[in-house]
Amino acid sequence: MSRRTRREAAVRVARREADELAVEGGRFLRRALTTRHPLLDLRLLNDRTFAFGIGTLALFTCGYFGSMLLGPVYWQQARGWSATSTGLLGVPVGLAVGTTMQIAARRVDKVSPRRLIRAGIAVGALGMALTGLLVGVENVPAWQVVCATVVMGVGSGMVLLPTTTTASRDLPKDRMPAASTAVNINSQVCASVGTALISVVLGSAGADPSGFRTAYLVAAGLLALALVPAMRLPGRRD
Repeated sequence: MSRRTRREAAVRVARREADELAVEGGRFLRRALTTRHPLLDLRLLNDRTFAFGIGTLALFTCGYFGSMLLGPVYWQQARGWSATSTGLLGVPVGLAVGTTMQIAARRVDKVSPRRLIRAGIAVGALGMALTGLLVGVENVPAWQVVCATVVMGVGSGMVLLPTTTTASRDLPKDRMPAASTAVNINSQVCASVGTALISVVLGSAGADPSGFRTAYLVAAGLLALALVPAMRLPGRRD
């Protein structure tokens, strides 16, 4: 199957899924806004901080979690590495995300959340873009790619938990359960959408160094777009 044929098939699948999503999404929105106690309370979006926090998480998780499929496929298919070696290469980025997340969560109430989260988005997008540029080079040293993903992991740790905390911290206590549900559903749905999007991009571009570079750069663009709603998050709490 030629690259053009794969691209056309991917576009047809994406359009069909988008049409189905639009129809089902419209039905869900109508019910969520008219039911007294909906599973997903969209009225929470009337809170400005929560709305911009959800928007930031939506774009960031779409790019971040959507890119998670690229690493294993790249190392095993494009580079011919084993599953064990591929898994070990993911350890540094996992440690970077976990460690940074713990530090950032403790600092989010002591510094400006807006500055912390914006800095994290910038670092994460930079790391993702560097990863894309590196994997586009034939036989690039593995340590360079791993270092780039660690930079991306540091940025992600500065964004995910601090944004969740900032989005819901000023809501009334009785709205916290609904807010937690909304954040979790938002993250899961956007991660799924991101995975589907990046899969379509990779399928269209081809599973070669050039294709992986394109897919990573698209993911980096999604991370960078999260800066738009993040600009409206609050500064330091008084």
